[in-house]
Amino acid sequence: MSLEVFKTNMLMYMQNQSAIKSHDAFAKKLTMEYDMAIRRGYQTINKVMVQKPNTELMENMIKIAGIIAQTKKSGLHDIINQYGKGIEMYWLGATLYQFPVPIIPAIGAFQNIMTTSANVTNPGKFPDMKQQYPTTNSKSFIDMLTLGIQIHLLSIEGTYNTISMYPGFPIVPPAPGIVKWTGYTIPS
Repeated sequence: MSLEVFKTNMLMYMQNQSAIKSHDAFAKKLTMEYDMAIRRGYQTINKVMVQKPNTELMENMIKIAGIIAQTKKSGLHDIINQYGKGIEMYWLGATLYQFPVPIIPAIGAFQNIMTTSANVTNPGKFPDMKQQYPTTNSKSFIDMLTLGIQIHLLSIEGTYNTISMYPGFPIVPPAPGIVKWTGYTIPS
């Protein structure tokens, strides 16, 4: 599964304007579809999935973006960039599962035994998608948003705190370690 499911679901929702009752309803739908897409993916190298994202903050930022966009009567707007801020907030303080154990050993170690925590330390930067003219073409809008999402996922960073084995084992007992990571993947 990929972001195609996200695009399809959002496109069907957006093309049925009568189903969109409010900014709150749209924010809830966008946040839910994004969360489901992310849960189909994993941290790029170690294939660890997100455990606890910040969906509440994302949803609130999407609501605010919708209200701001509605005040714009004509000309260019930057709604996709505003949604991007909400997407960044999804990752703020997020955690990943503790399994599988990172395949790249902690600094100085030769093997990780277990993960004690996996945290997002940098929610990444949503790319500047420039300003757009208002459109009724939901497909081009969702395509642009999805492109921004794909680029953004490359910039997310975090750390795994591990218990690892170091040279000198078994005389040197396993000890804490840190493995830094970058990037999150939603497979095609």
